[in-house]
Amino acid sequence: MCQILLVNGDLLIGPLSH
Repeated sequence: MCQILLVNGDLLIGPLSH
């Protein structure tokens, strides 16, 4: 379940940004 999320204009990967 690797989903790319766009937060604050930064590209973060779900598991990494979690």
